[in-house]
Amino acid sequence: MIRQIVEAGDPVLRSMSSHIDDPSAMEVRELARDMADTLKDFQKRTGYGRGIAAPQVGVPVRMIVVDMPELGGIATLVNPHITGRSPEMFDVWDACFSYFYLFFLVERHQRITVEYDDLQGTHHVIEAAGDLSELLQHEIEHLDGELAIDKVKDPRSFCTVQEFEKRVRKQS
Repeated sequence: MIRQIVEAGDPVLRSMSSHIDDPSAMEVRELARDMADTLKDFQKRTGYGRGIAAPQVGVPVRMIVVDMPELGGIATLVNPHITGRSPEMFDVWDACFSYFYLFFLVERHQRITVEYDDLQGTHHVIEAAGDLSELLQHEIEHLDGELAIDKVKDPRSFCTVQEFEKRVRKQS
């Protein structure tokens, strides 16, 4: 089921998400399926989107769904947390489903280590670099009530999605 995406200003985006005690519970699996459907729908409608956090569909629990080849396509990460960060940083353009009309530059760690459980309750540790590192940092921050917009590197980098398409994406 495609869920409504919560927009900036909704208090759920600024709340601390709750730990999921049983990753294999039916309601957790249903939420993961809905989040994947919502992500795919957003991708189809906009051409953008690589991940979504549960608070973005109004559910303040510690779960993200990401679409990255490094994780085998669409993957669900339950109770993810970052356990290591490289000192090396990089600049990246960021945007968010919850305020999709804005793009801006943020600084992210080049590499991170993330621990999480899958929907069967199996524990995993992954090393992420580059695009995957940026995506996981962005989505995990949602679980702590943080938004990428809080981390804007240069306020002069703000631009609309239309300007991003004209000035940045075409140059890439």
